[in-house]
Amino acid sequence: MANIFQIPTPLKYIFNGFPLKTYGPISNTDKSMVKEIESRRYYFRGTNSIKTTLDDTFLLGVYNVFEDEQTNSILATDPICLFVEIVLCQQNSLKLPQANVNRDTERDAYTCSLACLSPLSNKGEELPILAEGFKKRFIRSSFLINESIKIKMQHNQSNTEMLYVELLDSSIYDGWISHVLFTLDKTGFSKLYLFDTNQSVFSVKESLIKSNGFSLRHRRLSEYLSKKVTIHTKTEDIQKELIQPIVSNCEETLLKFEEIIKKEPTLWSNNKYDTIINYLNIKIISYVKCLLNLPDTSSLRLFLVERCPNLIKYAEDSIIKYIDEQ
Repeated sequence: MANIFQIPTPLKYIFNGFPLKTYGPISNTDKSMVKEIESRRYYFRGTNSIKTTLDDTFLLGVYNVFEDEQTNSILATDPICLFVEIVLCQQNSLKLPQANVNRDTERDAYTCSLACLSPLSNKGEELPILAEGFKKRFIRSSFLINESIKIKMQHNQSNTEMLYVELLDSSIYDGWISHVLFTLDKTGFSKLYLFDTNQSVFSVKESLIKSNGFSLRHRRLSEYLSKKVTIHTKTEDIQKELIQPIVSNCEETLLKFEEIIKKEPTLWSNNKYDTIINYLNIKIISYVKCLLNLPDTSSLRLFLVERCPNLIKYAEDSIIKYIDEQ
């Protein structure tokens, strides 16, 4: 039986970058794992990410990443992870990681990074996670990250804006999760949530359905996925009775935001928030960018492209703030 207190080599390597103590030597076999891990690690850019002190550092663990065609930046494939990625940029005056760069050079120059990790690699089985500091290392779970941001949002956003944030994180998020878990094929799902083909699709789906309170809002659908109860319903009926209403509600919410942005394109623009973080703005960017990253044949992506052009333009205009122009 494996020792439950033993730290897996991949995590040992990642968190040795934020050490509380020194571990034993890494074997030759483990060195290949280290190289593999480094290949899926990306560095935030900007002057505030340049190495100065060891404690000014963090690593954000996410499910997977994609290269955004519009900006050539590396973005998390999950909307909650992407939201945290951009919030970290805003809070620390950083720029998003870029594709097509020499990462060996970046590793020597920059301190802040994000890396693709398995959700099963941490106790909560949920991403993102955030490791901060060097001499004193703090590791925040997804729950603690979200609670910390939520407190700041409540101080910075109006009551109306907070309601919009909650609408995005329930209606749009639920539509997203329903679509990726039950509509996308294995290949489509894997591109979003698995960086390693050896990962178990079902295990990741089981952990993912618990994220952001989805399983609490949609208990029957959660039970259907986990097979904890027998549902005497055909698969096509599950799609019609449980999944389609969630996706339809998501589409209606997207249209509401499309109408708001169409009437007042600069309503939540960055220019209005020079001294505070516009969390609502970042939420919109995160959901739109992740929806656009769905497969070209995805019905939810097609809906966004065909019915919400102003919302897309708003997100694409807003993300420019976080791009390194060098």
